[in-house]
Amino acid sequence: FVDMGTTVAVCRFDEELTTRLLGTRFDSTKTRVRLDKTRQREGTGCLAWRYAMTKGGTSKIILPVDLPIMGRPSKIALWIYGDGKEAWLRGEAVDARGQRFLVDFTNGSEGIFWKNQWKRAETSLSNLVPRPSNPGAKPVFPIRLTELYLAQDQEALKANGEILLDGLELLYAPESSGLQCGSVAR
Repeated sequence: FVDMGTTVAVCRFDEELTTRLLGTRFDSTKTRVRLDKTRQREGTGCLAWRYAMTKGGTSKIILPVDLPIMGRPSKIALWIYGDGKEAWLRGEAVDARGQRFLVDFTNGSEGIFWKNQWKRAETSLSNLVPRPSNPGAKPVFPIRLTELYLAQDQEALKANGEILLDGLELLYAPESSGLQCGSVAR
C-alpha cells in the first residue's frame, strides 16, 4: 500500500470569476474571460480566455484572483486546453510576509505549445521564484495565489488566441507514517 497524498480543489471554474483584466500590451477590445459551460474538462464549467497580444514589449494579461493556499502543498496543478500559440501561463503568489513569487505553469521557453487538447500543467511549490523586490526570499506558508496571467516577450510569438482553464488543484504530500530507517525490528 502506497499513500499517494491528497489532492484538494482550489477553483473548479464552475462559477463566474471577475471579468476584469489588467496588464500591458494587449488589445482590450479583443481580450476577455468568460464562463464556458460547454467545453469544460470536469464539473459544470471552465474559464475561456480569449486574448490578443500587441507588439512593442512584453505582453502581460492579468486575471486577478484571490485564492488561499492553506497548509504547505507540494505542488499546484491546473488543466489547460491549449491553442498552440506558445503564450506562457503564470501566476503570482504572495506569502505570509507579503513577499511576491512567480508561479510558472508553463516552461517559459515552450509556453502553451499543445493544441486542441487538455493538458495538466503542474509545478512544484518549492520552485517558486522570488520577484526582484525580494531576491533570494523563501516563501513562508500559507500563501495566496493573487493572479493568473498570460505573457509573451518574443514579438514573433505574440498572437491572438483562446485557452481554457479548469480544475486548479493543490497536491499535498502523504502524511508521514512515523517509520524511520533503522526502526524496523531485526
